[in-house]
Amino acid sequence: PVAGRTDEKFDDLIGFFVNTLVLRTDLSGRPTFHELLARVRDTDLAAFDHADLPFEQLVDIVAPERTLARNPLFQVLLVFQNVSDDTFTLPGLDVTPVSADPGVAKLDLQVTLAERPDGGGINGMLIYQTSLFDRATVQALADRYVTLLAALVARPELPVDRAAVLSAPQRAQVLAASTGEERPLSDKPLPVLLAERYATESAAPALIDDASTLSYEDFDRQVGRLAALLRDRGVGPEVRVAVALPRSADLVVALHAVQRAGGAYVPVDPEYPAARVAHMLTDAGPRLLITRTALRENLPVPDGLTVLELDAPDVRASRDAATPAGVHPGLRPEHAAYVLYTSGSTGRPK
Repeated sequence: PVAGRTDEKFDDLIGFFVNTLVLRTDLSGRPTFHELLARVRDTDLAAFDHADLPFEQLVDIVAPERTLARNPLFQVLLVFQNVSDDTFTLPGLDVTPVSADPGVAKLDLQVTLAERPDGGGINGMLIYQTSLFDRATVQALADRYVTLLAALVARPELPVDRAAVLSAPQRAQVLAASTGEERPLSDKPLPVLLAERYATESAAPALIDDASTLSYEDFDRQVGRLAALLRDRGVGPEVRVAVALPRSADLVVALHAVQRAGGAYVPVDPEYPAARVAHMLTDAGPRLLITRTALRENLPVPDGLTVLELDAPDVRASRDAATPAGVHPGLRPEHAAYVLYTSGSTGRPK
């Protein structure tokens, strides 16, 4: 946030002029702390040149996908209060600063820092979404933030990714958690282990999105019905299935259904460039592509690849009528579960 009083004529006006600047930190190339500070300084000064552009207008220009679940451009806010003295006097009045509890977090995480009136340091406060974090997690985050700052200041010539984020006690705790008696791995395939878990938590929430909440029982039923359709279309062990869906409940159900049917899923981001998608769909050799009708029109589908559009009326009817399938009886732990593509150092996904 910035004060928004860039002109002296605003000094004596009463009103809310605060605006929010959206900043991006560039950590590419493993910069040192000195180099990172220089980058942040340049980014901030460039942003200050446009501090009068209303945040609402910026959102209209960028036009991101909107959802009530999160802020349109950022989910973390840094607030720095650099007021040198938080006390002042008014004729005939006693003035005392009061800390107000906001009650509701407006973002996933807000970090507020303020200089102490006596100049003896900086006070900090974290405001967080309790649906995402609990108090212990945020306390650990605050501790590691302080540890990281101390490490960066102590050795500013080192790359920032080499700075310690764990204190000595925290490091010892992490190391202790990774030791202990060996336990044998289960010889059951992952979909079997998941199905067993669903049965013990049938009424608990399993999947939450903007539109609905699925219990484990409902989720298991949807996965089983889609898996039945996939089995009917020849999906089984070592059979690859491409999944091109946006982040949604459908995506999660589809990935689990592919594995329950015995196949290996190949995730394909519908936002990828067409050339990248075409390479992945050709190189991976999937037997089937799961997507939606609106996305199908823009996907470079190779000849011979069967497409299953989840929102097509006939597919919906078949899913609703299908008997939920169990895990493919021939599935073994050594069978492929998924195929992932990295960006590739040459620019070609691999």
